[in-house]
Amino acid sequence: MDSGSPEALLHGAIFFDLRPLHGDLALGTELRHWLLQRAPRNPRFLHQMAENALKNRPPLGLIRRFSVNDEGTIDMKLNGATLFVDAARIFTLAHGIDEVNTERRLRSAAPVLGLPPAEAEAWIAAFYHVQGLRLRRQAKCLRRGVKADNRIDPYALHEFDRRTLMNALAQARRIQTRIALDYQA
Repeated sequence: MDSGSPEALLHGAIFFDLRPLHGDLALGTELRHWLLQRAPRNPRFLHQMAENALKNRPPLGLIRRFSVNDEGTIDMKLNGATLFVDAARIFTLAHGIDEVNTERRLRSAAPVLGLPPAEAEAWIAAFYHVQGLRLRRQAKCLRRGVKADNRIDPYALHEFDRRTLMNALAQARRIQTRIALDYQA
């Protein structure tokens, strides 16, 4: 939190998802509470977390087109789910909310952000649509006997999924706009 290097931010992002699972759970809970008290008092850290999160943008092109890589695919983890996960983490850290699940983070942060419940629900629905596409892709890879990945060709999707993905990524753009405004990133 204090060094601000890109590596420290990456480790910090992972660290803030800590969940005590075994042993003296009170130690993990105490550490988590300490972190949640410290993060909201460090605007520089939150700004840097926001800047780091905004380096990865939704893969949307111009005029309702997707921005795909050279293979014609989108990495639904990196360019989809991570956009929501990072935003939810920043929102809860900034407000000292003790939550690690992305859906619950977004729902818990909405009132303190002054966000209408319907907007938070749209973010959550978008996140789950992206996750659903990822899981379907991974299951398809496993059925074929190849290593599972997160890459989909958005133009190979049927029209409903393609339009819903476009709308989900537009929600990711909205959530990133909120981060940029709130944390001057």
